[in-house]
Amino acid sequence: MGSRKEWALIVSLLLGAILVPINSTMIAVALSSISNTYDESLASITWVVTVYLIVMAVTQPIAGKLGDMYGNKTMYLWGVGLFLIASLGCALSPSLLLLNVFRALQAVGGALLTPNSIAIIRHVVSEKRLPKVFGFFGLGAGLGAALGPFIGSILIDS
Repeated sequence: MGSRKEWALIVSLLLGAILVPINSTMIAVALSSISNTYDESLASITWVVTVYLIVMAVTQPIAGKLGDMYGNKTMYLWGVGLFLIASLGCALSPSLLLLNVFRALQAVGGALLTPNSIAIIRHVVSEKRLPKVFGFFGLGAGLGAALGPFIGSILIDS
């Protein structure tokens, strides 16, 4: 694969995978707004964060195995689609229960994204350049986690 095409693929994978850490941290600044919107206690609203983390932790190893069985590209694309549909569902949720269901689906989509994007990179990039590419991947994940609360506050403000 040509260097230009390779970097285009890596950047697109990184943009997809960066959604996971952004999404897991941006919700933290929205908890009181969510509590007010659904007229629920802050204690019950914390499930919005907890369900995402639990589902992500449980499904990520399964998602990697599904990528081995059905193809990393296929599972990655399913992950992107599921993540985007679930995100829309979260935005339109009329109740806390539905919000938690859509957050769980977001986590499944994110779980499909992460290991399969890494596997695709592993298959496409030469062994010599792999450390540099994975360094960029790690940088993107860290930046996504750091930018999440900032993006969340902008969304709440608007």
